[in-house]
Amino acid sequence: LSHAEMPYYAKDIAEHMAKLHDMKDVQTSLGNDCLPSMFDRVDGWIGIIEKKMEGKGSFPIDLYRSFKCEWKMLKSSLLRSSTMQDAQSLSSSNCIEEEVCKYMREIVFTHMDLQSLNILKESTTTEGDREKLGKIRLAGNYDKSCNDSNVSSIKIIDFEYAGMNSRAADIANTFCEYCDMNNLSLKYADFPNESEQNVFLSNYLSCSRTACTDITLNEENFDAVLKAMRKEVGRFTLLSHLGWGIWSLLQHLESSIDFDFVEYSRVRMTGYNYCREHF
Repeated sequence: LSHAEMPYYAKDIAEHMAKLHDMKDVQTSLGNDCLPSMFDRVDGWIGIIEKKMEGKGSFPIDLYRSFKCEWKMLKSSLLRSSTMQDAQSLSSSNCIEEEVCKYMREIVFTHMDLQSLNILKESTTTEGDREKLGKIRLAGNYDKSCNDSNVSSIKIIDFEYAGMNSRAADIANTFCEYCDMNNLSLKYADFPNESEQNVFLSNYLSCSRTACTDITLNEENFDAVLKAMRKEVGRFTLLSHLGWGIWSLLQHLESSIDFDFVEYSRVRMTGYNYCREHF
């Protein structure tokens, strides 16, 4: 897919992700009682950078220190499942939010790199499809129109970064990829809006075998459930930007690919600051 096509296939992507997260045999094999694998992976990248940055005159040490400082604070924040303030306030809405938080932070088998280049489609999207997508996004009515029956199914590839992480982390990473994160410029306007997120999240819930609780399936609560899910996903967009920014600094030290990894890390830090302000 192209990044612009991802919203058009939102329901398909959500269904594939929900089924992936439901793979209990993988969870049993890998275990889910340890630190989320993305946290371990980022810690590992930092450890390698610490060893390899010595004597590298071109290494952006100030940028790295900013990433490292932010990572320390973010890791601590995301590992807390709830705050004392949450526990002291037990209104109906907060009960829903607590239930959703537990569900979204459940450690499951995740892809963690579900971006456009790792999603294959069986047929080419037509110019008419792209025009329709543009009209849908412009109208802000991105619901049942997003996947027609004539849209071919998709296939997910490249599980290099797969592992045990929270549902929210995987979804947040994919939402960030709507912004064309394969380039050196962020298209913030392409981050899924509230309606687009609701399409993805509601279809994810409908395809998830483990979402069957009175709270999440109660029609009266559903808007509140989606709102709580969006909030939790928003928090984990920070993990996506910070994690891949640190990865990019490591690539600057190790990779032979002709790409400006330092600039890309700056792009991800900009994304991190943008998401921290908005979410």
